[in-house]
Amino acid sequence: MSSLLGNSNDTVGISETTRKIKSSYGVASGSVFLQDYQQSINILLKDSIKSKWDTYTLDPPASKILFSEVWFTQSKDIEIVVLNGFTDKPQVRGSVTTDRRMQKVIQNVDIHIGVRSRGGDVEPPVLNKVINALDEIISLNKRTLVDNLVCEVVSVQQGPTERVESRQTFWHKLMKVRTFYWKVQTV
Repeated sequence: MSSLLGNSNDTVGISETTRKIKSSYGVASGSVFLQDYQQSINILLKDSIKSKWDTYTLDPPASKILFSEVWFTQSKDIEIVVLNGFTDKPQVRGSVTTDRRMQKVIQNVDIHIGVRSRGGDVEPPVLNKVINALDEIISLNKRTLVDNLVCEVVSVQQGPTERVESRQTFWHKLMKVRTFYWKVQTV
């Protein structure tokens, strides 16, 4: 039987590579389609921020900052620690527009910024430069910072300030970032 494409026994002229191309929508960082990420969200976010840092700011450069996913080590004057939310467990919500197999996974990430200064009780200007650079990187790349993950800065809070020595102070701020992605329920 003939059709617009030719006989029903004929194959359409689509190359094999075209058939293999799939949409990347919902693929969590190269993992199985619409599944959980293979690495923790905080590690993926830390690595992405670090790789984009010098593109958005050179004061301070990334080489002068310790990016970490463990608590402050006091090994550099500027440290950025990216942790999963302290009391947070990922929330999973079903989609109301589908048959509830699509799930929205919401997770909070805490970014702790620590700066050691020799200025006594005066907050160092570099602390605000670091916070502004983080905010800019996350805000301008909120859909592309990590594949198929949406990030948004929720708040910046004052953390505890410690006097390290008589002339040194360790300043601490906390940036809360909400992330979410979609996955397919497998059970």
